[in-house]
Amino acid sequence: MGLKVNRRYVALVLAVLALFAAAGWVAAQRRFTPLESLFLQLLVMLVGIAATMFAGYRTLQPSDGGAMRRPVRSALRRVAALQSGYTRIGRFLAVERERLAEAADADGRIPAGHVRLSLDLLEAQLGEQSETLRDALDDWRDLAPAEVAEVEARLGKRLEP
Repeated sequence: MGLKVNRRYVALVLAVLALFAAAGWVAAQRRFTPLESLFLQLLVMLVGIAATMFAGYRTLQPSDGGAMRRPVRSALRRVAALQSGYTRIGRFLAVERERLAEAADADGRIPAGHVRLSLDLLEAQLGEQSETLRDALDDWRDLAPAEVAEVEARLGKRLEP
């Protein structure tokens, strides 16, 4: 997990340091002319801008080379799947509520077959969501096992769908 250093950057930094050392030596020998002062100030400004751009570029790069992107995407896909599944369950409940209301007799009783069918459909949809949740929990255990263990310890139980 060491720092990767590009040899070109090292050579560039050494060259700039040598240039500054030479400028310091010249400054110790005599006063700079106005043109030399201008060039030195421009050099310092350009080195400062380049160093800032380099540091900003390096900061924006993922530190692990993208190794975390694939599992994070997978976990986020699971979250999206859970969200869409719960939306489907909500729509299903609205439709079933209307269907059962239409199936009710004058006394408001609903035939048991209609109720069983609705419950079976709901159970199947919840089973699908449970599998997706189980996969998402496994993904998060892979990504951040310490954080998952901390939450489970706080709850006093293992997170399960």
